[in-house]
Amino acid sequence: GEAFGVLRSPARGAVARVALTLLALFALWFLSARGLFALLVPDIEAGSYPAFLEALMATPAGWALLAVGHLVGFLFAA
Repeated sequence: GEAFGVLRSPARGAVARVALTLLALFALWFLSARGLFALLVPDIEAGSYPAFLEALMATPAGWALLAVGHLVGFLFAA
């Protein structure tokens, strides 16, 4: 298929740099999300997704995570 045509393209170096940059941004975003969660809500233990959502929406720490997480996400998007 044409999806692997980029491997023969003269722009493959530029494509590889963009891919590595996006991978690095994803890793930073993921690590920041894990860090925020560990910092703001270390005591949430939920065995299921609905229990997690309830703990997130019903505690001040959960609301703090939502607010700070949105701000950090905005900074990543800017």
